[in-house]
Amino acid sequence: MLPAAAESGDLETFQRIGKASARLFEPRPSLAESGIEPFPGVLLSSGGALRIWEPGNRWDSPEAHWGVLEERGGNFHTQVGDNPWFEIELPQFGELEGIILEGRRGQAHRGADARILVSSDGEQWEQVATLEGAHIWYRVDLSASRPRARFIRVERDGKCMHFPRVLVYGRRSS
Repeated sequence: MLPAAAESGDLETFQRIGKASARLFEPRPSLAESGIEPFPGVLLSSGGALRIWEPGNRWDSPEAHWGVLEERGGNFHTQVGDNPWFEIELPQFGELEGIILEGRRGQAHRGADARILVSSDGEQWEQVATLEGAHIWYRVDLSASRPRARFIRVERDGKCMHFPRVLVYGRRSS
């Protein structure tokens, strides 16, 4: 039900089911405990929805999708394909300050060379960053350009992606 709510853009249902399923898994260590500094502004991804290409594959955990956008963390895993992607629909427009992506321990290569794109309508996309190298933590600073967006997409050629947290920070805008 969680992937279906995200696919239809039903943020209310995604949030309601996601919060209920959060009791099924333990929260991840906080950013502070991990030595990661959040970006200025508010956590814009909180209250949003996560869509992934080919949800529910044998490695994916749809019940944990909600937590990916929250400080507590969660889990998702895309399928392998020509251009796997995941997409975040923010609950409202925001001016983005930065994005923090936490990779899976032992699988840091799952983010290497991924592209970050933003969109106001979910149709027209603009690339704003590339994830360089294989790291557990990516801290993508967008403060110089502060793109205005409602949707964030991360895509990668020919390889799957797996992230326990993708946190988008910035300022809400109408």
